Amino acid sequence: MYYYIGADNQRQGPVEAEQLPSLGVTKESYVWTKGMKDWDQVKNVRGLDYLFPQVIPSSSTNAMPPFERPVSPDQLSSTYPLADDFQESPQPLYKEKSAIGWLIAAYIFAALGGFLGFIIGFMVFKAKEKVKDPATGAETKVSKYKKNHRTLGLIAAILSVISIFVWKFAVA
Repeated sequence: MYYYIGADNQRQGPVEAEQLPSLGVTKESYVWTKGMKDWDQVKNVRGLDYLFPQVIPSSSTNAMPPFERPVSPDQLSSTYPLADDFQESPQPLYKEKSAIGWLIAAYIFAALGGFLGFIIGFMVFKAKEKVKDPATGAETKVSKYKKNHRTLGLIAAILSVISIFVWKFAVA
């Protein structure tokens, strides 16, 4: 059972929810029912939305403008290049490699407290490779391994140094 604010700004009701539309209640009208803290608009009350379907504007008010060709067919060939004229996107000069095997070895040696873990980890971190640019012929140095692998190599090198000191002073 709902109470509603009528056209005369007076409280009306109680009435069944299904009667609200026939009594002039709209989505903007205020209603109240047991369990609600305060009066609220119908559009905000859960369970009443099925009584007030959304009105879709007529197609005459939302009609799309007719399609207009931006250029004439004669201008089309000069304005827009043919597919043959498009250049492929440039390929990267170099694809970084994976260093998983080296990283496994670096972490094993790091755990054993070996200096070899430091060397392998640092090698993965700093490894560079020369790449020749086919367009200019210039050689540049790029990182050999993927960025996250280089980071893991640096961590392995640091862990090796820590491990060396732990094995040296804690065990001895």
